[in-house]
Amino acid sequence: MCTGAGTVAIKYNEGVLMASDTLISYGSMKKFPNMKRAFHLGSNTCVLTSGLFADTKFLMDDLRDLELEDMQYNDGVHVTGPKSIHAYLKLVMYQKRNDFNPSLCTLTVGGKEPGKEPFLGWVDSVGSFATDSCFASGLAHHFCMPLLCDATDNGKWKSLTREQATTVLKECLGVMHTRHTSTSARIQITDCTDAGCSTGEPFVIDSITQFKGQAQQDYL
Repeated sequence: MCTGAGTVAIKYNEGVLMASDTLISYGSMKKFPNMKRAFHLGSNTCVLTSGLFADTKFLMDDLRDLELEDMQYNDGVHVTGPKSIHAYLKLVMYQKRNDFNPSLCTLTVGGKEPGKEPFLGWVDSVGSFATDSCFASGLAHHFCMPLLCDATDNGKWKSLTREQATTVLKECLGVMHTRHTSTSARIQITDCTDAGCSTGEPFVIDSITQFKGQAQQDYL
């Protein structure tokens, strides 16, 4: 089964930043080194995934159908906002769990509608859900949450700039690359603001594993 490692996300004063590496692994094999794990819905919502990639694709196809239906109705009621998508996914994931056919992935939903506060929430494989100012899925939840909470707790995210938030996410994914064998140093960052959600091109971050004498390989 092909899986993606943990993801990280954080609110800042203008929106939401979400980041993951681009590696999809087949067991211990680094099978797909440059896969995008951020899926855009409408203009103001992004879903970032970790876990079983086949289940992720199934859920994203379901959301694409929902997006198409929303466009066809064209009634001014948009169901692809971040809060709506989060509410929909938590029902879908809970129903699949009750059917004894859970989707083995964790979905992080982020976005910002114009004039409203940034939204960040998550849903896991059994339908558990929450909203917060930061989140990390998979093993990143154990390795990176202290770094994220230190930057956002007690409303500190409201004064956090994009540059500061980006630095925090890079540090988190650097820790992940050091601690988790199924991660890559090639990452992508998605930024959701009033202008919409955009995902940048992948780039390679530094990590403490890049010591002198190490063989540098393309997939790192």
